[in-house]
Amino acid sequence: MDKLPTPPQWPMRFLRRIIKRQYLEEIEGDMEERFQEDVERYGLQKARRLYSWDSIKLFHPVLLKKVGGDHRLNQLGMFQYHLAFVLRRLRRRKVYSLTSIIGLSVGLACFYGVFTWWQYLQDYDGFHHEVEEIHAIRASGKNGVDAFTGLAAPLLSAELLQTTFPSVEAATYTAFFFNEKKIKVAYEQQTFYEEGSIMVSDSGFFKVFDFPIVSGDASTPLHAPHQVVLSEPIAVKLFGSADPI
Repeated sequence: MDKLPTPPQWPMRFLRRIIKRQYLEEIEGDMEERFQEDVERYGLQKARRLYSWDSIKLFHPVLLKKVGGDHRLNQLGMFQYHLAFVLRRLRRRKVYSLTSIIGLSVGLACFYGVFTWWQYLQDYDGFHHEVEEIHAIRASGKNGVDAFTGLAAPLLSAELLQTTFPSVEAATYTAFFFNEKKIKVAYEQQTFYEEGSIMVSDSGFFKVFDFPIVSGDASTPLHAPHQVVLSEPIAVKLFGSADPI
């Protein structure tokens, strides 16, 4: 097996005296690797001249050992050195670098997605002042031979809870009516169709939940039959800039 050509020894002996130890190993390895590439490209003599010239170019305040006195750290020079080092590594190991970057990107994207989902679960309905005291009733039973569990309970459960358990300060029920088609909303001459659902509840809804009332008396909504509470976008569609109350 042929012996690899060797670079001149004096540049590296000199660099070992003046370059900081934490940089020396990387510099020595990079210069050796570059020397072998230059030998194949330019020949031994020119490769040795380039090797000596590269060692001279390493006279940089960031890399040199302190001789004495007050030497301030050159942040820009250190950044330039590390940037050049990283770019050189990326060029030499393209496949490995690309694989690492893609893996890191996918990992960060997955972490961000999971974190966003977790944050959404933590903040869901978190604007209610007493969110820790709000609980939902789950009903479980059997429908023939099939067992079921869900957020469902008889309509009288809210009233029964308040009369049976003094610790229950307020209770309410909600029922949603869905329509596969758009829901027709009409008032006088205004008619339009809206996607979504209609929720039915009682006067205890605004005692349990802190949804802000933009217009109207916050103490009386849903106290009588045929009363409705409109979201602000629906109210604007029906009444425009006029006061719906």
